[in-house]
Amino acid sequence: MVLITNQSGIARGYFGWEAYDAVTQRLLSLLGDDAPLSGIYANGHGPDAPASSWRKPSPAMLQAAAADLKLDLRRSLLVGDRLSDLQAGTRAGLRWVGHVCSGHGEQERSQVLSWQQLNHSGNRENHDLELALLTTLQDFPLERMAPIA
Repeated sequence: MVLITNQSGIARGYFGWEAYDAVTQRLLSLLGDDAPLSGIYANGHGPDAPASSWRKPSPAMLQAAAADLKLDLRRSLLVGDRLSDLQAGTRAGLRWVGHVCSGHGEQERSQVLSWQQLNHSGNRENHDLELALLTTLQDFPLERMAPIA
């Protein structure tokens, strides 16, 4: 598992990297040894970051993780609460993305549904994409963790 995160609050001056690190350390503590992360990729870019930056919907963070960790993105899964998460995964070539209603997800679900409609009408960024609509992470289909053909 790899955590890929935009932290625009840093660019906006709401908090610094120290506060982000404290939250991340707490997350790792809660996950414990049963759910180790292979990597964490975070950026502090704001909404005005260039399209080539690590800020999602750019696929650059996912591509960096794939290069560093020798991941096959076509066989990888992404779960996010924002449309930009799904777009980053799609642009990186992932074949399965899940949208969860936690965090910002409830607010963004209508945008995700509109994006899905555009993709199904032939304007697809990734023709092999499967989008799962999840209410919570407990709805994640664990069978997807089996190797993807």
